[in-house]
This record gives sequence, structure tokens and C-alpha cells, in this order.
Amino acid sequence: MGLLGSIIGSIAESIQGSSDSKYIEEIKPKMMNSAIANDFEIWFKSQLESSPFLYSQYNFYDNCERLVIVDDDGVVICFEIEKTNVDDSCVCSFVNTLGYKPLSANGLSYSNGKPASERVLIKAFAEVVKERIKKVLDAFSGDYTFGIIRYDDGTDKNSSYLDRVSQKANASAFGGDAKLHQASGFTYKVPKKEEKSAF
Repeated sequence: MGLLGSIIGSIAESIQGSSDSKYIEEIKPKMMNSAIANDFEIWFKSQLESSPFLYSQYNFYDNCERLVIVDDDGVVICFEIEKTNVDDSCVCSFVNTLGYKPLSANGLSYSNGKPASERVLIKAFAEVVKERIKKVLDAFSGDYTFGIIRYDDGTDKNSSYLDRVSQKANASAFGGDAKLHQASGFTYKVPKKEEKSAF
């Protein structure tokens, strides 16, 4: 049942993903031109201009790949420099940092009047965050590469489809405290810092 469940799960997810894309394209323009998107861009630019965060973007000792995670209430930018044993993260909370409600509390609706789902809001805002980060990085020299946006519904990806349905059902049964943590994420990679030759 594990293999069959995985196949069924993949089909169900691709169907869900295709229906999401229609809604994402509908609400993304509203998000892209919003105050929260503008404020996030200003925040990211200010972080990039601070010495520690700037240093983390251009480090000779790592692959310069950074992970960006977007959830209902924030954006987390993680970096890890393995050879120097340095890892850190920079968190932009919509409530505490920018002064906005979580994405799901902002009242966005589709054209049919139906409230936008948290899943669609997170996936759409991850695309907005990606574009705003690109915009800021365009002001710097060098080529930037970005990974595709992936969505995680909080279930164990190695379990069977039925087990994952069970995880969601159990979370619903126990209310808000057991709510599955949904998030979208992507990576971006910046050029390594140029170092002066010693000889």
C-alpha cells in the first residue's frame, strides 16, 4: 500500500498544485503591490547592508547558497558556512518586525468571493518574496541563481499517502495547537566574495 499510496498522493498533490496555480496567479498581483511586500523589500535591503548579513552573502569558504522559508507569519533566511562552522538565520516576522497581521488574517479573497486558503497565501507570498529579493540583489554585481519554490504541508514526506491524510486528520481533531506547520521555501545562490591574491 506504501507505493500505491505514494502514487495516489503524488497525483492528488499535482491536481491540488494545478488548482492552486490559478488562485496564486489571481492574488499574487495584490500581494506584489502591497505595503507588506514593500516593507519586506526595505527590511531585506537593510539586512543586506548590515555587515554580518552582507558578509554571509559573500563568503569564500562556502557554496553561498541561502535558504528562504516563508510561512503564515514570517520569512526566515538561513545560511550555513560549513568550513568555518558558522550558521545563522535572519527572521522577518510580519507581526513583530513589519507590524502586519499574519498572511491568513489579511482577508484576501478570490474573485468568486471565497477566502484565500493559507496554503495559497503562503505559496503566493513566497513568489512575491522571491521577486523582491531578486530586485534588491539586482543592484549588486554578479549573477544570482534562484531555486524553484517548494511547498511543505507539514506532513512526513516519507510516509504513505494514507498516513499523511491521518496526520492531517489528527491535527484537525486536536485544534489549533496541533495544526500542521505549512511553509514554502526556495534557495538563492550568490557569487563568492573576491579575495585579493597574497602573491
